[in-house]
Amino acid sequence: MNKGQNTLYLQKFDIVNSDQSLYTNQYMQNLLAPMSEANNMLEIYKASNTVDSALNFIIPLYENMPEQISEK
Repeated sequence: MNKGQNTLYLQKFDIVNSDQSLYTNQYMQNLLAPMSEANNMLEIYKASNTVDSALNFIIPLYENMPEQISEK
């Protein structure tokens, strides 16, 4: 949390760059993690009776992205 990685996405990909050294905390390797983590989060929401609660989404915005999608 202190590194600005307060979501599962930001824990997986070091895009905050708070220390001016990119990619120092990047560790996502499991291709099935999104599915298993979503299932785990759903179980947590069910257990805490918060499935229907309002959510606050934190969505990173990227600057200087190319207009064309890469085909490689």
